[in-house]
Amino acid sequence: MPDNVDALYVPPSAEPVVKVLVVDGDPSCAQSLDLALRSRSRRRDDLPYQVTAVYDSTEALARLALGGWDVLVTDMQIPGLDGLALIDAARVLIPNLGIVLVTGRATVDTTVTALRDGIQDVLVTPTTPTEVAESVTRVVRGLRRAATVGQHRVLAIGAHPDDVEIGVGGTLLAHQAAGIEIVVLTLSRGAVGGTTEQRARESQHAAEMLGARLFHLDLPDTMISAGPPTVPAIEAVVAEVRPTTVYVHSGNDQHQDHHATFRAATVACRQVPRLYCYQSPSSSLNFHPNRFVPIDDWFEAKIGVLRCYQSQMALRAYLDPELIRATARYWGFHGRTRFAEPLEVVRDVAGSSLAGQEPPALAARPPHVPSQRNGPGQPATASAEVPGVPAR
Repeated sequence: MPDNVDALYVPPSAEPVVKVLVVDGDPSCAQSLDLALRSRSRRRDDLPYQVTAVYDSTEALARLALGGWDVLVTDMQIPGLDGLALIDAARVLIPNLGIVLVTGRATVDTTVTALRDGIQDVLVTPTTPTEVAESVTRVVRGLRRAATVGQHRVLAIGAHPDDVEIGVGGTLLAHQAAGIEIVVLTLSRGAVGGTTEQRARESQHAAEMLGARLFHLDLPDTMISAGPPTVPAIEAVVAEVRPTTVYVHSGNDQHQDHHATFRAATVACRQVPRLYCYQSPSSSLNFHPNRFVPIDDWFEAKIGVLRCYQSQMALRAYLDPELIRATARYWGFHGRTRFAEPLEVVRDVAGSSLAGQEPPALAARPPHVPSQRNGPGQPATASAEVPGVPAR
């Protein structure tokens, strides 16, 4: 691609063209992304893109000042301003600009800074043009959902890759079907269970299938703290996403990371109206759900999402599809449906509306399931409304 020349390929489409500005000191990177986005544009279900490549911050700011851009993709290390300084300036010029930051290592400090700066996605090198193109698509679709769907936003928090998908994969797919904005926060890269690079790629693919933005931190696997740096990291995500519903591990869990994540999240999410806890394979017999989310329409898709974690499928008996099916079938009996995911209610601001919108109802808690107390001073709620999941 010649320097500073716009890509000429713009496929015919009824959708408005998505204008992407790529800032990278390596011309081949921008050219590869251009080709990857062209490939996506040829799919009937994707958006048309126009990619412009520049190679320093000065030229980037000149282009941004002209307006009309949808997404900025920038490396952390670029000639002139660094990536974060460029993003600060870009936000002044175009407040609703989608941002994808590429960096050599996503430390907790870097990720927290990125969140506070309103960056929608952070990718860690090495990354492929296809992965960057998928990130751009997620950012664009997320911005469009946020502009059209109301005020419901979901944050699902897990200690390790695959935790969220096991616990509430079907529920998140139901949120996706309702057009609700979904964010997944994974606190570690699962170093104890495999290579971090592979597990990060698997997490990204799973998030794409869920239609979710993924924030992936690098806290120490098996040594996640219930205090700093976990609490401020979750708080930064909450401040950026402003969720109305949070899903997290149960406090009744025998894995030290899961239990610490629960404790940190209850502090960091103390202002969130709805906080629910999901079951994991290491949940103890004290796990007592009182909400059951019907996932009949999304169960097979949930299995498909879990298959993203190929590095774990042969190692972890709890990822056996038959066990997943049997577990969902068991909880479906309590939820008066075929398949269900169980939740403990930590907090549910019952009877309130969010921005004037009543949350869609889900399935009622069966009367024969006794109420449980799910946190200090928090009684279980008899009604079973989970915002953003359509009733079946």
